[in-house]
Amino acid sequence: MAAAEYKDELTGALAAGDTIREYRIVRLIGAGGMGEVYEVTHELTGARCALKRMLAELSQNPTVEQRFVEEARIMSHLDHPNIVPLQTFFKEDGRYCLVMKYIDGTTLKDLVAELTENERILPVERAVALVAPIARALHHAHCYWDEEGRRIDGPR
Repeated sequence: MAAAEYKDELTGALAAGDTIREYRIVRLIGAGGMGEVYEVTHELTGARCALKRMLAELSQNPTVEQRFVEEARIMSHLDHPNIVPLQTFFKEDGRYCLVMKYIDGTTLKDLVAELTENERILPVERAVALVAPIARALHHAHCYWDEEGRRIDGPR
């Protein structure tokens, strides 16, 4: 069996049942500017994880690759209740992959759409409740690193 079996040869997208290393694809969760995120299951432990795989068209760009590597390096040092922990990082078939803890739930985009469906404005109290944990995570991720990417003493 190849390291990654592709059901969609045109896009390189993975389909349910395909594998990358020891991770079996369950479904595509979403895609963004740098990668696709899949719900996966670890074949040996059965653990549910999220796997973010760099887009194929970006894997030939050294600048973008370096950003992806930097994201993994920084994530590996973060320990915060509002930041999804990195479990492992590897390169397979020329594309970097981040494996993170899977968090079951809805996206912020879908939640805001649902909350504002009947009302045109999101109530302030609800908006603050949504934004506060995000702000704490961003503060943690950005306030304790120097320009060289080294951790500065600060709260964990």
